[in-house]
Amino acid sequence: MRRISLILSLLFLIVTTLSCLLKNALVAFFNLARLRA
Repeated sequence: MRRISLILSLLFLIVTTLSCLLKNALVAFFNLARLRA
């Protein structure tokens, strides 16, 4: 049971990190597009 909670917390950490990186990439992309326009 403890191992499952550990895996879940690790998955949660990975997902939050990926979503944060994706959000930063989207913001940078939109800023670049706005500069090009």
